[in-house]
Amino acid sequence: TDKEEIDLIHQNENPVKVCTSGLEKRVKEKFFAGGKYRTVDRHEWWDEETSANSNTLTVIGHYWRRNMERVSDKLYDIHPNGFEPTGRDLFKEYDAFSLLGPAKSIMCVDYAAGIRYEERGMGLPEGSIGTNMGALRLPERFIILDDGTDAKCT
Repeated sequence: TDKEEIDLIHQNENPVKVCTSGLEKRVKEKFFAGGKYRTVDRHEWWDEETSANSNTLTVIGHYWRRNMERVSDKLYDIHPNGFEPTGRDLFKEYDAFSLLGPAKSIMCVDYAAGIRYEERGMGLPEGSIGTNMGALRLPERFIILDDGTDAKCT
């Protein structure tokens, strides 16, 4: 639609928006995220990154990486049949602490902190649905999450 085209131009041709939240593309099926149905979504550019130099690390945020291994048992008391957080999982091919891309040279440190409102809405403490922000410790390539836990990026 014309609105989709306007949204894509507004995002993809604005260098500040591209730097802070990435490129977007049309999706085949609309999905619910951020309180509304969406027909455009973030582009998974890290899977196309062809940099052969894996010694240069690119650190990104904003993409709501999932850390479902850290989901609280309390969540399954509320949702016994399972729970899927808002938005599309852009990293479903990767473990929670895997480096991204063919060269394993990209790391996303945002573990869906933007959807902590879902935890609050269910009366759950922060981190209950695997939400965290991380800081990357270099040169060790350890991620330290805001709850104090850490893991080696592989």
